[in-house]
Amino acid sequence: MTRKTLPFVMAALLFGVPASSQITVSKSGQTQLGTFQEWSSLTPLSTTANGSPGLGGGDIYIPSTNDSRIDTAANLCIFGRHAANGGGRITFGQGSDVYIGEQGKASTGMLALRGANGIRFSGRYSAVFTHDGTRTGKFTFNVPVDATAFNTTSDARLKRDVAGMGDVFAGLNALNPVTYRMAGYPIPADTLAGTGEEAQGADAAPDDRLRYGFIAQEVMETFPELVSENSYGYLSVDYIGFIPMLVSAVQEMDAKIKEQEAVIESLTARENAPQRAPGKDGGQAGIDGPAVVRPSLAQNRPNPFTATTVIECTLPESVADASLRIYDLQGKQVMKLAVEGRGSTSVTVDGSTLAAGMYIYALIADGREIDSKRMILTD
Repeated sequence: MTRKTLPFVMAALLFGVPASSQITVSKSGQTQLGTFQEWSSLTPLSTTANGSPGLGGGDIYIPSTNDSRIDTAANLCIFGRHAANGGGRITFGQGSDVYIGEQGKASTGMLALRGANGIRFSGRYSAVFTHDGTRTGKFTFNVPVDATAFNTTSDARLKRDVAGMGDVFAGLNALNPVTYRMAGYPIPADTLAGTGEEAQGADAAPDDRLRYGFIAQEVMETFPELVSENSYGYLSVDYIGFIPMLVSAVQEMDAKIKEQEAVIESLTARENAPQRAPGKDGGQAGIDGPAVVRPSLAQNRPNPFTATTVIECTLPESVADASLRIYDLQGKQVMKLAVEGRGSTSVTVDGSTLAAGMYIYALIADGREIDSKRMILTD
């Protein structure tokens, strides 16, 4: 081994690359790792009609090692083995469990980041996010996350066992909404590799901002499917999962309101409907039978009164004789007023002929008492 080849062999051993690879330091101080491959060495040349080198009938450019495609602003360039030097990467440790590089076997321009057992990013004082590397694992963020939108996969083609929710009111009423502040996010020290500096930033700092939400342990009692546990044993709540429940609850409430409105409307219509003429069996006549106004007596207005008061009443056209009769509390009749009108009508009482006090007035139609009420005359 000569003195000239010794640096390349040592570099190959240090960087874990074949001895045939190259480590080049340009005049500008840039380090280039890997064998730079010109396009002409990757694809056979053809000759165009005008005799110039070509690829697929077009002109081809054969770059030099000073090709403008090399990022001259970078301190280190890693060339891959594939087309246009694509696929370069750095691997940490043995195998390919942890590496960073370019995705694919071409110059894709896509970053590839691999951690076979997950990823953990720490800031100066705390763990920012972690993931265990599994398909079912979740990103755990210990900091607020801002985004323009959060979309959840919801395509019908990706769902099975679809069913309605039924009555969710009982479950929602059992929840206890609270306000709170974050006390911190301690991560057990034995879950971290190494000691010293590697263990720093294990805890998310407390946050004094007021927040609104639920207690996961309480939610688990009613909706266990909306609660999950991470690898550190802490519980999380799927707040987005509450959205369809709230929609279902609003729909149920709307249906009940409409049902109640229909009942109220039916009762009101029945109360205001005119009475039908009695049938032969003593019941009401059919829908085509003659409608008869039901006699009624209203409360006088105003009550109490000092001079005059108006008493409204309703009488069918079939009533031959009707009158309003006023009695004192001893049962003595003190006034009788004829009711001339039929249908909705009224009678005015002049209090100047009566002494102040409480009286009872009654509506008598064809010798039958329809109703009676009290009125008060004041000085």
